[in-house]
Amino acid sequence: MDDYSTISVPIIEAVVILLLPLIGSVLVILLPKKRKPFSGVLLSAILGLSAILSFHLSGMQWGESPDYFRLTWFTLGEGINFQAGIWLDNVATMMLSVVSAISFLVCLFSIAYMKNDEDEQKYFAHLGLFVFSMIGIVISSNLLVLFCFWELVGLSSYLLINHWYRNTIPPRAASKAFVVNRVGDAAFLLGIAILWAQFGSLEFADLYDGMAKSNLTDNLWIAEKGEMSSFMLPLVGFCLFLGASGKSAQFPFQAWLPDAMAGPTPVSALIHAATMVAAGVFLLARIFPLLALDTMTIIAFIGALTAFMGAVAAMTQQDIKKVLAFSTISQLGYMVLGIGVGAYDAALFHLFTHAFFKAGLFLAAGAVIHVMHHLTKGQPSFDAQDMRTMGGLRGRLPFLFGSFVILALALTGIPFFSGFLSKEAIMSGSFAWAEARSGSSMSFYHLVPYAALITVALTAYYMGRQVYLVFLGKERFVSSSESSHSLPLSMRIPVILLAILSLGLLWSFNPFSYENSWFFNQLTVPTILVPGFPAELQPILVELSEKNHLLVFGLSSAMILLGLGIAWVRYRGGKQHIGQKQSVFYRLSHENWWMDDLYDKGIILPVKKLAFVTYGMDRRVIDFILDKTAVATVVLAKIASWIDRNVVDGFVHLMVSAGKIAGDIFRSFQGGNVQRYVAAALLIMIILYWLIY
Repeated sequence: MDDYSTISVPIIEAVVILLLPLIGSVLVILLPKKRKPFSGVLLSAILGLSAILSFHLSGMQWGESPDYFRLTWFTLGEGINFQAGIWLDNVATMMLSVVSAISFLVCLFSIAYMKNDEDEQKYFAHLGLFVFSMIGIVISSNLLVLFCFWELVGLSSYLLINHWYRNTIPPRAASKAFVVNRVGDAAFLLGIAILWAQFGSLEFADLYDGMAKSNLTDNLWIAEKGEMSSFMLPLVGFCLFLGASGKSAQFPFQAWLPDAMAGPTPVSALIHAATMVAAGVFLLARIFPLLALDTMTIIAFIGALTAFMGAVAAMTQQDIKKVLAFSTISQLGYMVLGIGVGAYDAALFHLFTHAFFKAGLFLAAGAVIHVMHHLTKGQPSFDAQDMRTMGGLRGRLPFLFGSFVILALALTGIPFFSGFLSKEAIMSGSFAWAEARSGSSMSFYHLVPYAALITVALTAYYMGRQVYLVFLGKERFVSSSESSHSLPLSMRIPVILLAILSLGLLWSFNPFSYENSWFFNQLTVPTILVPGFPAELQPILVELSEKNHLLVFGLSSAMILLGLGIAWVRYRGGKQHIGQKQSVFYRLSHENWWMDDLYDKGIILPVKKLAFVTYGMDRRVIDFILDKTAVATVVLAKIASWIDRNVVDGFVHLMVSAGKIAGDIFRSFQGGNVQRYVAAALLIMIILYWLIY
């Protein structure tokens, strides 16, 4: 094993970036109550420093060889060493910059948004823990260490979603997110166990090296440390994918993400942009060289299905945040699809661009909710998140309208915006994958790119609908204030910066070509190392992606125009379509494909019934047997006690008494009178003589 124990300057800087949010979280907790309003300012300053260091580290490491450091974490038995380390490559350093930057902007936005909140100090402490956990995932060089930070992300997200725990909905939403993710994590642990058994290490570098040296012989997967059935090769990738699916809300685990909106809106921006949900896609990128062809096929289809289902669900939502939540599910499906079709670089490109425009959309939605609360003050029954009660905000909030439109166009995938570049890269890769897998003829592999293409139209539709309902038409609320509410600077700056970062020119000097993107070209696709993977497939994917670029551009542009056109016809002027007959499709969309009902009736209700049955058996059968056994035991104990007391002890007492009486009798013979002794002896001799003769 090579020596990676030398600590370099980038490694030290990465450790500092990791520890800063944790230190900030501790300092916020230690603030006295009088200083509680400054908790947001303190954490923002610390996260701002972390972001600056992250940009510096990214610039220093960009294009350089990966920096790697590891040491022994703990030892079990003899020679079983578990290691921990830091791995800084292009992907890690850029992801580090994205996480730090967005976390800083979200924290800055939260200063005004969470002002006067009863638990403001606790909110910022949990926020710091959340950022610390995500940074740990990004820079970990080891699957086990990554899993530890993975669980910390789950814990801190639970705490943030449950921030308003005094209400009814947040605790249920937080518990739902926590439990669903644990299901995926169980599979994640199984995948880790298989890799450890085969390679004796969980360091990514060792796993890559061990996989490259392993082989398939006689339906056996043979590695340096052992051998398993060849079935385990695709299974290990699938187990790790299930773990990623839980975090990234892929089918069938997507039901928790919309409910996570119960937390504060800045939390939604953090969870849905660059932290929790991004962790799953980042994990898939890390294990990309370990994925078998069958596993990647499953990943591609699940990604396409999730993208389509999320987009359909977003079409009829009335809550401004829920539209964006289902949109996140859909966009994550695109990223997972990209990994599945081998478009590793396109998937990561979309992960980075999506982080900015989706965080901006959530913060802009939070600003809208903030304004609606102000404008409708004194109306306790008013729902400030229902888009049907909004409308006409373009005139009151022109800056917010402009920013929201830019961010929405980036999500839709319009040219000149970042989302167009990354979406086109994924679409081109998906068409190339389908062609490479099936040749020129149509096959079921083409379901993946065409599902993604339909999703483009649906995305344009629900984003157009949201803009029309929120900002256009007449105001549909009764304002208690005639003047427009001025947003604080701490809320304006993050939204503006994120809107700027969503412009395509920042990512590519040619806004129509992702291939000319400076960022995209730095994302080198790693070679898939799984034995038996067709070595010729990856180069074909790259070549066909370039061929399909113009075709994809034309088809996706047509889909976008179609989606925006239908949204304009239906919602121009802010039409609400309230009171219309709800079709089956409307209910399917609004109820998210009845996923919650399916879980309730297919899993939760049967488990509850089984629990009631076992409870009844426990109470009526097992408890009955135990009670009767206990009664019988008590009776037997009393009988045994009586026997012991009256028979056993009585016999002992009888023997004692008999001994005492015999002793008294014989003692009476010992009077010391010789004449009596002679007379007694004579009497005994006479009796014996009489008995004998």
